[in-house]
Amino acid sequence: YLMVRLLLEIIIILMIVIYFVVRMMIRKRIYPLLDPLSELIEVADNMSNGRLDYKPQYTADDEIGELCQAIERSNESSSSYIADVGDKLEARSNGDLTAEVTMDYIGDFEELKTSINKIAESLNATMQTILESADGVQEHAKNVSGQASGLSTNVSGVNERIDGVVE
Repeated sequence: YLMVRLLLEIIIILMIVIYFVVRMMIRKRIYPLLDPLSELIEVADNMSNGRLDYKPQYTADDEIGELCQAIERSNESSSSYIADVGDKLEARSNGDLTAEVTMDYIGDFEELKTSINKIAESLNATMQTILESADGVQEHAKNVSGQASGLSTNVSGVNERIDGVVE
């Protein structure tokens, strides 16, 4: 009985030692793998808040490193689209209604490019209609002015005749 008890105590002590050894090994092996994931979680939070200036700190040649590089490329691409759209809207706000998006937009961003260019076309068509209407108003104003001048001449002639008759 004493032997069994001693053997059980040794097994329990060995299990505790093995537990701590395994735990230490996990910390040394697994936790370093989780650090890049923490960085990626922070990057995703930043992206959701509109910050696209991520440069990866993790550069290992593994799947996580590839993911970091893919996120960086995505952020650079999105930033270039945002800058291009900003430039075009700035040009329009400064009166340049001819500014069109000429940069290549890929994937779902193509719809954004199409929409911006359609807005530009619509604004240009509206401005053309306004200019044509303004030309028409100016032409009618000239006609009215000419008719008013002729009426004034006729009224002056009538006044002279009346004055001639009254005298």
